[in-house]
Amino acid sequence: DIASTEVQELVSEMLRIVKGRGVGLAAPQIGVKKRIFVMEDTEEGMSDESEEERERKKRYPFKAKVVINPVLIPIGDASAAFMEGCLSVQGYRALVRRHLKVKLKGVAPDGKPINVDLTGWPARIAQHEMDHLQGKLFVDYLSPLKRQRIRQRLEKEQRRRA
Repeated sequence: DIASTEVQELVSEMLRIVKGRGVGLAAPQIGVKKRIFVMEDTEEGMSDESEEERERKKRYPFKAKVVINPVLIPIGDASAAFMEGCLSVQGYRALVRRHLKVKLKGVAPDGKPINVDLTGWPARIAQHEMDHLQGKLFVDYLSPLKRQRIRQRLEKEQRRRA
């Protein structure tokens, strides 16, 4: 139930976690098996990129958006490859090709339907978060050799911390 305390508290926690750390977060990233993601991009969050780079990516600030039971539908065939990172695989980035425009449908925490067209970087964020809801990480788009290298580095880091 969207109006339940459990879902509303989860949404608040996800928004708290993503603030200042990234541009999106899906519930499975924090161990919750629910089809919910949050996304937000701020001037502060993109301050490390030039105006030219932001324009090239069609990246602009937008307020937090919470989507429950999201559905993404690509609009057209246009795509672009840009570097991506992930809160689940911190310290790694990879070139990932994604659709430039998508339709995002779902439900907001207040129960109202969401039906918006996203372009550029917001479309990329939504696709990245949808991947998490489908059990996929951005590294799954890499070649097997690159994935293996990252896996080995992560395992080495885990052993070092233990």
